Amino acid sequence: MTNENLNLDIDSLLDGTLDDLADAPEFKPFPIGAHRIVMSWETKQLDDKKLQGKKNTIVTLKMKALETVETPAGSEEVCSPGQEENIGFFLVHHSSPKAMEIGQGAFKEIMKSLAGHYGAKSNRELMADSEGAEALVTTGLRADKTDKAKKYTTLEKLVIV
Repeated sequence: MTNENLNLDIDSLLDGTLDDLADAPEFKPFPIGAHRIVMSWETKQLDDKKLQGKKNTIVTLKMKALETVETPAGSEEVCSPGQEENIGFFLVHHSSPKAMEIGQGAFKEIMKSLAGHYGAKSNRELMADSEGAEALVTTGLRADKTDKAKKYTTLEKLVIV
């Protein structure tokens, strides 16, 4: 499957074979361990029907793996170079006050680490300064609340390198 296949028209795809169809993107969290990454940020608004017209805002830390530096004893699972993972933080306007409290607390820990490297600045300035920066992150995994087999990446620590 090549990028050219993504630009085919519907008739070509329906008349084609399985080889003409794109593979579904794989959802793969970072494994437990320490990883060297390039970081970036995204802020977007999402609809939340429970908020009666308000949108909840999520700030997302986007991580692109460069390499796995350390794995837990007995594990050989590593990130693929270029593997991407996102960690979202609900900071305001969420139907669950607990989600905002958790989001702000986790976001604050990252901002503390960035302030230690870039100096005391506004959160927006720290995000801008760290855009495209290389960092070392320690990650863990947590199970989905409803599907225990599905795992999500947790961010334990972030240090700019």
